[in-house]
Amino acid sequence: MAVQEYIVHLANGDKVSVYEDYDLEGPKTLISQYRKHINDPTKCFCVGDDFIGFDYIPWRNVTHISTGDVYAGDEWRKDNEKRKQNNQ
Repeated sequence: MAVQEYIVHLANGDKVSVYEDYDLEGPKTLISQYRKHINDPTKCFCVGDDFIGFDYIPWRNVTHISTGDVYAGDEWRKDNEKRKQNNQ
């Protein structure tokens, strides 16, 4: 399984890394949701999981989305942990 990293850039300058299956297609992808809801001030997207909890970010706060790396297997988790440790 491969995972695509997306970096969501917010209006306040923050960046949020979001991961989804590389082969995911259709209306549920992050990019499809962005295109669909970017001009709707009432729509949000959810980031998180059952362990750390969830954050809801309004689409209106997203300035743009850039692509990051593509990871095989669990490599993305290891890389994400390294980034967290470096930012502390």
